[in-house]
Amino acid sequence: MKDNPNSLDLPVSQVTLDNPEIFFPKDEQRPKLIGGLAYLQNKILYPPKAINDNIEGRIIVQFLVDKKGNVHHAKIIKGLREDVNKEAIKAISKCRFTPAKLNGKPIASESVIYIRFEIED
Repeated sequence: MKDNPNSLDLPVSQVTLDNPEIFFPKDEQRPKLIGGLAYLQNKILYPPKAINDNIEGRIIVQFLVDKKGNVHHAKIIKGLREDVNKEAIKAISKCRFTPAKLNGKPIASESVIYIRFEIED
């Protein structure tokens, strides 16, 4: 594998949070992933069969972060293959967030996360 300080020695090369197309009012604070993106990357395991089959690409996961920062209703918006999709859902479901805030009060909100599965040489 190539040296990539963001991959934590995992073949998942990139994780980004939030879709810039989702509108957040000026006075709303977005949910924040506790532990940061590195925490999520550390939770994702590339399914061995997907590696053997050379399955690569980007998955988009949409989910709800409740007022307490728990993840609910995670679903694949754009997927690759069932085993890889399940791994993405499993990993995001284990995460906790600082909830979004509106006028200083916690609110439930939808978020989107992009996960790139890439086999590194």
